[in-house]
This record gives sequence, structure tokens and C-alpha cells, in this order.
Amino acid sequence: MDGAHALSNEQLIVVMRAIVFLKSDYEYKWPSWPLYYRVARPLLWLISLGLVTKRLDNHFHGNGDDEAWPFFKVEEYQAALKSPRYLNGAHNTALQPTPGNDAA
Repeated sequence: MDGAHALSNEQLIVVMRAIVFLKSDYEYKWPSWPLYYRVARPLLWLISLGLVTKRLDNHFHGNGDDEAWPFFKVEEYQAALKSPRYLNGAHNTALQPTPGNDAA
């Protein structure tokens, strides 16, 4: 995309990292916020000017590395980069027909 709809470099990095994650064998480990917190968060933020929500966000966040999202840890991301499924120089035959499975 170009112009006003173009992604920034930071956004492109997140998109590429998400593609690597989706093609890896790692499971998504990030915790989800409880429903009561998602509903009450805007009000808590207003009342405390963000102080309470910052502490609670950290509490519900888990111990993941933000710079590795959607991977939970940077080590998982680095391991997935060592064996990428796309653009690694190997010919991907996943979509090629296999012998004996020809459609009539």
C-alpha cells in the first residue's frame, strides 16, 4: 500500500513477525484480560488517570516479551527465524499435486 494507507516500518515488522508466528509450531500463550476488567478498565483509567490501569495491565499481562508479540518470548521468535517456512531459499511444494491424487 502506498500513501495514506501505507504501513509504517514498525507496523510492517509486527505483520512480518505475525506471519512467522502463524507458520511456526508455537502456541499463542498471551493471557486474555478477564471480561470484568475489560468492561471496567475505561472507568478505572479515568478515575486514577491511568495509574491503576497501568498496574493492573502489568498484572494481567503475564511475563511475555512485548517486543516478541505474538511470540511469548524473544527466544521463541529467534528460534522460528532460524527455520522460516517462507523465503528460506527452499522450494515450497506444499501446494503441488502429489502422484496418484490427480483429479479426474
